[in-house]
Amino acid sequence: MIDKFLNDEEKEEIERFKTRLQAKKLAPSSVNIYLFYVKKFLIFKRKFTPLQYAIDKMFSEEVATGEVARASIRAYFEYAQITDKVVIPKITGRYSRQIIACPKSHVEKVLPLLSTIYDKIIVKLTWKGALRSKEVVSLKGENILFNRIPKAIRIIGKGNSERFVLISDEIAQMIRDYMDQRNIQPGDYLFPDVMKLKHPTRHFRWIMESAGNKIGVKYSPHKLRHGRASEMINKGLPLPSVQSILGHKNLSTTSVYIHLDENMVAKQLSRIDEDKFTSNRCTKKIHLDSQFNEEEDDDILDDVGEDDDDETIQSNGA
Repeated sequence: MIDKFLNDEEKEEIERFKTRLQAKKLAPSSVNIYLFYVKKFLIFKRKFTPLQYAIDKMFSEEVATGEVARASIRAYFEYAQITDKVVIPKITGRYSRQIIACPKSHVEKVLPLLSTIYDKIIVKLTWKGALRSKEVVSLKGENILFNRIPKAIRIIGKGNSERFVLISDEIAQMIRDYMDQRNIQPGDYLFPDVMKLKHPTRHFRWIMESAGNKIGVKYSPHKLRHGRASEMINKGLPLPSVQSILGHKNLSTTSVYIHLDENMVAKQLSRIDEDKFTSNRCTKKIHLDSQFNEEEDDDILDDVGEDDDDETIQSNGA
């Protein structure tokens, strides 16, 4: 574990920083990620001077990777009131912030090959709702609002934030039939077999990978989430609506997370040139490298990679 390389003073500093993060009500997995990279930073800071050299050394040795590490260091600088003028390197290439989307065509191919209603519901919910893996596995029967018009799922997301994701009558009926077959009550988990496991989200990813293997592609919950989000944007759903569906606190996260289709952008620009395009004005400027913002960086930590739980950090020895 990395803790054995910290001295007593650094361990106390980490505990103070942890208390501060918890007071900000960040998700526990995000707190773990912040602490992992800040521990690395404190070790490099002790070994190398000046501060800029320590930062450069840390990133050059691939100890820190991409936006996750940058967000963590920005958080610590703000907390520790470090005013030194340092540049936190941007990462390009292998560790840059890249998320691979699963296109709709892959989902349409794999669904007929799934033999159980259980697997079909998991894939459809993840895709249609653009849900995080934790949000799917933690669903209970009472979260499915069958009597609501339109029908929806009540999601408790990061930081215990609540949102409602609409579902079709087809998916709602499929879930109702499944609950009747399994005798799942409103207070029961929708996928009780998964929740009994030590690492439910890890098993959930295995289900996705098995589905993808049927058509020879790499599936993951996050690829489906990203693919659905990209589809919504490319078909013209307003960015604030996509932000609400994804459960992002900040619009800037959604704008970076979704890579717009160039053909769609060209079409929209053409409409603007012809004075046929109308849209709500947005006067807020988005600065992706601005001063640390806990909510925005918490979103970044969630959407920077395919694994959106804390098992990734545990495997790194934090």
